[in-house]
Amino acid sequence: MASYPQLNEEFKLELDADAPENSPIIGMVQVFAEDSAKDPDGWRFTGTLLAGKLRGRFKLIRIDFEQGVEAAKAKFEAQGSIPAGQWMQAFIAAYPKSDGNGSVAIPDASWISPRGLAYYPCVGWKSKPHFSGACRGIGGEDQRFIVAVPDTE
Repeated sequence: MASYPQLNEEFKLELDADAPENSPIIGMVQVFAEDSAKDPDGWRFTGTLLAGKLRGRFKLIRIDFEQGVEAAKAKFEAQGSIPAGQWMQAFIAAYPKSDGNGSVAIPDASWISPRGLAYYPCVGWKSKPHFSGACRGIGGEDQRFIVAVPDTE
């Protein structure tokens, strides 16, 4: 079983975006939402919907604590681009066991709950996928983020 990549170490992921488990609403809401919100009815997805079989290059970064995703975007984009949140499913498939060094997230706040709140996908300390609120502060010592890096091959 592969360990999580080190900070700033490039790694590759493959994603079958058409697979039902990788669907932003049907697949991801049922896995990432809290128990009381697992019913996909009422959820909306406002991001870019990925399609087909994809490959990408990424790295894990840390950022200083920021008040919400929007405030942190420039810091993410200085190190790479923010990938579509569906890539979190590929990360979990490639690295199913946490390394115990904090959570990993993709700061794509494209999931809108039935209550109208924006969320982005994460995987926690104990390898449990969950959504994190975009209005909360993000970053700091215990959270890493996946950013996409240009393919140089």
